[in-house]
Amino acid sequence: MAAIINSRVDGNSSTSGTKVIAPRSNALDPRNAMLVQPFKRMVEEGFITELVVRFTPNGFTAEGVPDARVSGVEGSGLTAGVPAALGQILSAADKGNLVPKKTKGKTSGKAQVQPLPLKTLVSKDFDGTTDEQLMARMRVVASDSNGGTLIGRVRSAGRYLADVTLTYQEWWARANANDRALSLCQHKELVKLTDAQKNRLRNLPCPFRGTAEFLVSTESAPDAQSAAGDDDDEH
Repeated sequence: MAAIINSRVDGNSSTSGTKVIAPRSNALDPRNAMLVQPFKRMVEEGFITELVVRFTPNGFTAEGVPDARVSGVEGSGLTAGVPAALGQILSAADKGNLVPKKTKGKTSGKAQVQPLPLKTLVSKDFDGTTDEQLMARMRVVASDSNGGTLIGRVRSAGRYLADVTLTYQEWWARANANDRALSLCQHKELVKLTDAQKNRLRNLPCPFRGTAEFLVSTESAPDAQSAAGDDDDEH
């Protein structure tokens, strides 16, 4: 089955007054929005710090906010932090070879660049990045876990108020830099971070926008409260 679109605008080309037949399988489900490559990678790695698609009765528009690496490409015509057409951003990224394409056959001998993991921050996220780039990666990790992993890491370490029901956002506001890093990192990556790297999280806002909560269990609250108190004594 196909969807009929009366007009379309995507920042590079537009059609108006004609009917465009789009396969139903290609239609966007706003409840489960997924990006195709290379835009998925560009968002995950912070080259595009925000990507917005707006639907109206006349069609849709799509634009992104480029970071300094993309706007810094010679002749890009872009300004870091200022929304621009996705085609213009992609053109600048291609020109600057910021997101190298996979090559078939023999490689040049250079190590392939591995994409950053979705479920955890890594030391690379803190090295030579701006706060905006770090925040973009934090949001990727937070959204991929849907809140459950973030809360699970904090619970297993006893780093929350066991006698109070908190949203993750409320917990974040009270948490120190070490605990914030704990919630965003797998253990094997957390132990690689320096104190200076973790301290970058001290003044950054909560990256998770969902409604996940630390729910208090009346049966286990006394034991959990005792464990939390022991952890506090270590500081």
